[in-house]
Amino acid sequence: MKMTYYMYTCILLLLTTAGVSAQSSVYFFYNPACMQKFDYERVNTFHDIAYTDYYISINQETKAIFRVQKDPLNLNKKVVNEIPVKPFMCEDRGNITDVLMDAINSNRKMAYMVVEAGNQYILYEIRSVSTLKENQSAITYEDPTYGFKYDYLVSKPGEILNKQTNKERNVFFEQKKANACLSNYEFKIVSRHVETPIKHLSIISTVGVNRIYTTQGELALKSINDIPLQSFMAKRCNTSAVVDPTIVAVPVAVPTKPVLKDTVGMSDLDKKIWLSKRAKGFTARSIDPIPKDPMNPSTTISRASATVANELLPGGIYLVKEKESLYMISEKFGISIQRLRAINKLEGYALGLNQALKVVDDGTVPNSNRAPLVKVDPATNTKTTIHVVEQGETLYAISKIYGLELKDIYKLNKQLTDSEIDINQQLVVGYEQLNK
Repeated sequence: MKMTYYMYTCILLLLTTAGVSAQSSVYFFYNPACMQKFDYERVNTFHDIAYTDYYISINQETKAIFRVQKDPLNLNKKVVNEIPVKPFMCEDRGNITDVLMDAINSNRKMAYMVVEAGNQYILYEIRSVSTLKENQSAITYEDPTYGFKYDYLVSKPGEILNKQTNKERNVFFEQKKANACLSNYEFKIVSRHVETPIKHLSIISTVGVNRIYTTQGELALKSINDIPLQSFMAKRCNTSAVVDPTIVAVPVAVPTKPVLKDTVGMSDLDKKIWLSKRAKGFTARSIDPIPKDPMNPSTTISRASATVANELLPGGIYLVKEKESLYMISEKFGISIQRLRAINKLEGYALGLNQALKVVDDGTVPNSNRAPLVKVDPATNTKTTIHVVEQGETLYAISKIYGLELKDIYKLNKQLTDSEIDINQQLVVGYEQLNK
């Protein structure tokens, strides 16, 4: 009898501990609408284990980088039928704070990346969190082992970039090179322990870390969103991808419909978003062209909203249904969450049943809160104004924000041949020669 009592007590304790652990853990739901998946592979005998980084755009300048090790034994992988607590979604990015990231890096909180797999979910253990910030004046990189800030105008080769935090490692700027149409910045990390090899870090501007290497080997970025890096860069810069001359091209029949790669962890909608071609009129988020609003030809609405037009009240007003979120409504009507909040003067993200929301962007509320990037090049004495593409934006809408014609956007961005744009893509919207 006493033995049975102890056994039940032990089981109850284990269940309670598991429940507390689940509640104290944090989960991030993988969604290509606000994330990019960077796959790295080991080259030679590099000491680090290969990993996958999930880049999450917290705001216009900052990306949080969640690292998941590639574990051949799947020790860091769990398959579950449901997520223990509500995960962080795209609309929750603003809640990814420094405090939360520090808690994950210090192991005070367990963190998992949640990936859909049919009717189940795969939980990948997040081993560390880094941040990459890029604005008009500097690149700032922080991870659990070192951090630094490189100022475009002030920092010089050979200068220590982490003077305030150089406890164990010093970071130096090495050189700036070109990678397709983008700048490639290379940095050197030197440890105070002489037996530790010098590490080099390479960052592609507006993209992310593409290479970490020492004399023993390297971690090289192989693909972004399952697209080979060379193809991704070629697409971004509108150039042809470099083809290995040893590979003989074999003609294949081109299917009438795009063949979607069966990527583990991506839903059908995710695949369409990233792998389908966008025709003229597509937004940076949508997968269907944007038709004109029949009631107002100067206003565009998404194909999704056209099918539910009978749900709209005069003035483009929509009444929130039970359990609907801003994200669901933004998807339904093809308008970004940021614009929904601006148009309706919402302070937060919570919605109420039958709350009236204006879901047709007729231009009456200006995009005055958008602050473009401004980069000054002292070598050429020029100033360039840059717009960072957000969810749901079109080239036409961006041109109107800055008082330009659509043709002006194409003249300023020679790499554009159609209206296909990506979230976080940088577009030049102004160019000025400064007086000497």
